[in-house]
Amino acid sequence: MRLVWADAAAAPTVAGAKVIASTQNSVTLDPATELVLASSPVPAGKIAPDEAAQRALHFDLGGALPLAQVDLRFGPGTHVAPVRLQGRTHVEEAWRELGGAVFYRLERGTEISRSPPLMLHTTVRYVRVLPDPRAAALDANSTQLVAQAPLASLIFATEGSAPYALWAGAEKAAPSAVPLATLVPVLEDERPRLGRATLGEWNEVTAVARAAAQQQQRAALRPWLLWAVLLAGVAGLGLMAWRLARARSPAT
Repeated sequence: MRLVWADAAAAPTVAGAKVIASTQNSVTLDPATELVLASSPVPAGKIAPDEAAQRALHFDLGGALPLAQVDLRFGPGTHVAPVRLQGRTHVEEAWRELGGAVFYRLERGTEISRSPPLMLHTTVRYVRVLPDPRAAALDANSTQLVAQAPLASLIFATEGSAPYALWAGAEKAAPSAVPLATLVPVLEDERPRLGRATLGEWNEVTAVARAAAQQQQRAALRPWLLWAVLLAGVAGLGLMAWRLARARSPAT
């Protein structure tokens, strides 16, 4: 570093310098989860599909997930695909740019070369891959999206006997989680010995789903009921005013 004063005669005498450096250290406790996705139909939304959607491949992650990197996996053979990636969280949103890259799979006899993944730092649910207009269209049947997502981990004490049930979706549920330091007092020592559970098939509780549907119906009818009460009140006031005016009018 060099300091230069515009007026050398007015420059102060520097007796010393002190450097303060800020460093950030991060420790990855759990590796990112690899998701391999096949292309899916374009979800219906309020925004009409644009011209780019005709040659694009669409991928549904199943939920808004944080993406660390993405890659394209091709079928056998040599493939070179210059593409642009776009993403959005909801079907009503417009697509936003995530980045561009050239993904390839090159076969040279028995050797296979693959392109590095595209590094990202974003949260989306829907991803679409737009090939360059000068390049060939991507094969929807043999092209897969490989995403690395640092998903959250749920740590619980395995009390009782398996299998365990994970209930999700209750908006008014009372929080019951305890701090991780309370559940596992010495986390760094116990982490290598922690087990790993996998989710089975998703089952919807019929009674809960029916109650949620009824609540949505009541919420949709509530504005109409309020308007009906308001109109009935206005009509009642008008009838009372008409009767009072008629009662005060002189007899003919």
